[in-house]
Amino acid sequence: MTWTDVRSSGMTALRRLRSARGGTVVVLTYHRIAEADRDPLGITVTPAHFAEHVAAFADRYELLTVGDLTRLLAEGRPLPRRGLCITLDDGYIDALTTALPILARHDAVATVFACSGFIDERREFWWDELEDAILSSPRLPERIEFAVGDACFARELPFTTSAPGSDVRRQLFTDLRDLIEPLSSADREDVLYALRGRIPREPFARDDRRPLTGEELRGLAASGLVEIGAHTVNHVRLGALPLDEQREEIEGSKRRLEEILDRRVGTFSYPHGTPGSFTIDTERLVREVGFAGAVTTSLGRGLPWGSVSRRSDRFALPRTATADAPAAELVALIDKRLGL
Repeated sequence: MTWTDVRSSGMTALRRLRSARGGTVVVLTYHRIAEADRDPLGITVTPAHFAEHVAAFADRYELLTVGDLTRLLAEGRPLPRRGLCITLDDGYIDALTTALPILARHDAVATVFACSGFIDERREFWWDELEDAILSSPRLPERIEFAVGDACFARELPFTTSAPGSDVRRQLFTDLRDLIEPLSSADREDVLYALRGRIPREPFARDDRRPLTGEELRGLAASGLVEIGAHTVNHVRLGALPLDEQREEIEGSKRRLEEILDRRVGTFSYPHGTPGSFTIDTERLVREVGFAGAVTTSLGRGLPWGSVSRRSDRFALPRTATADAPAAELVALIDKRLGL
């Protein structure tokens, strides 16, 4: 038997498995759709590539919202043979200004998961504020020091940090991001407040980095192409918080978004979404407050790996990360996830 025969046999087995399981869906994760001069977190896809992606998806797959997917799972109905969900996390303004026109061009649907605590606030998400302060400020202080709970963060900064974007600055950004990420919202604000005192920056959000307003969120929902889901109030790592604080973040985001939209919000995205960022108790809370399903950023354990089947836990649905790459590369990855 040749390698071609082996590969063909394996793919046939996957197709039989997919058919027996009632179809397969891949859920994709996007964040920003923008032209970015710097992207240290790797969360930005250019409008040109996103347009390529959506054109290819609309031609090749059956597109669903996450709400569509969770309803099919809840009702035990078969999934599409070539199902695909497009999701955008956080709720950046470019979901409206850039992503929506591209989706509309192809009559493609998507789900935007918004952090309710940033809506109508003239501030950036904490990671964007941190990036701007550390990587763009003309000059950093010779020493940064502040308390983090019972601990202390202290860093002597060499002269080389005078160059924005230097390796030293990038490492400092990474270290501070890793420090801040698991903190509660209150502790995170304490750290950012301390940094603002040492590294002055403009207090208002950059136009291309700001979160959506309530009116803009309603515009997205009114398009008929974008479903709005919840992404906590403050984009916190839920698994690191006590259960009462987790409930406030989960339930509070649902309540606030429903007030803004005047409609039910039925889907949820775990911030960070990786192992440890949410627990079995977190999943239980998501069920209890009335969500129909939730997505992670992990690939799960299904076959084919990284896809959703009828047996998937609809409160821990796997997602596949996207990259700023040509559509052909992403289509090849999706086909692999679908077992095509």
